[in-house]
Amino acid sequence: PSTSLWSTIFMMRDDSAFIVTVSLPVLQFNMLLAAFGRHYQVKSGPSKKGRPARLQNVNNILACILHFYTAAVEQKTLCELFGVPPATLSRVLKLAENAVQLALNEVPEARIE
Repeated sequence: PSTSLWSTIFMMRDDSAFIVTVSLPVLQFNMLLAAFGRHYQVKSGPSKKGRPARLQNVNNILACILHFYTAAVEQKTLCELFGVPPATLSRVLKLAENAVQLALNEVPEARIE
């Protein structure tokens, strides 16, 4: 995932690439990311015990769920974009749904209508 297409887009910080991928410009994505991070905890990773998470950053998880809701793509495409297997994608989407709703309640500017 650190070499996934999304990771490259995230590092570039280009508004047009963000809008195409997550339907938000960089500023609004960052605002939503701050709120999302308060509601979603990555439970494994480099400093934690157990098998490492495939999506180790909340920015990857938020982008994944936003792309899932705003783009007409198949699960296979999401797996390729974020560099995760289908089982991981399904689990992450399920766990992140509530957190993204809570975050959107805090950041109305990030709502996609």
